Amino acid sequence: MTVQDTYPERVLISATGLVTGEVVTITRTPAGDTIRTAIRSASSVVMTTDTLVKVDAEASAGVLLTYTLTVDSLDLDTETTTLSLVGVGLSDAISGASAQAVILAWPSRRWTRPSSVFSIGGRNIVVSKPQGGFSGTIDLFTETDDQRANILRLLEDPTSGVIQIRSDRSATSEGVDCYVSVLAIEEQRYSQDGSDQRRIISLDVVETGPWGPTLASTTFSYADVAAFYTGETYADWALDYTSYLDAAVGEYS
Repeated sequence: MTVQDTYPERVLISATGLVTGEVVTITRTPAGDTIRTAIRSASSVVMTTDTLVKVDAEASAGVLLTYTLTVDSLDLDTETTTLSLVGVGLSDAISGASAQAVILAWPSRRWTRPSSVFSIGGRNIVVSKPQGGFSGTIDLFTETDDQRANILRLLEDPTSGVIQIRSDRSATSEGVDCYVSVLAIEEQRYSQDGSDQRRIISLDVVETGPWGPTLASTTFSYADVAAFYTGETYADWALDYTSYLDAAVGEYS
């Protein structure tokens, strides 16, 4: 298990010595929780090789995480780690895109229930459906043009229209970590004459579920490798990683 030096931090997990036909699941349990959550694309995987490599790009920060390897319904191994997070992280776990910001204001979350009201015989009859997720407005504060551009790039076309918002759970109250779809974006100048780079980016959001279970998080891209080995050759990569498994769990950030 390797904590990747990205923003936000991700956990790269590799399980070796498996047998073809075995059913493998890797789960994550934050301290204080009792429910195990299978990490993305690592739930009931029927093995066709002897190695499983997955990345967890959605874990909570600031709390002890326990990862459990289950093979054919038997827990065979556990590992623990704690991730750190500066500021508030917005991310697309599928593409790997991410941005850092400060929440300037998030005054409320509003829940509404789809319903119709019928006045019959002097009484109100309400027909309703189950309550959905919350909606609200989040004001993000950025200090530089790079921060602002990074957020806007992330929000332009996230996978399935979903982004994840995370904070350091050891320093932030509940209610920040969530998945949302952004319905509207408004950029406001902090100094009205535009004389500095500070901006307030207001997001109208609705809570949603995470990405579909068939979508896997990328461990790295060839662009990451190219950037990491700038000025060097493929031979340098081959020298550092002598097998495809070593390369798959390599650090290119």
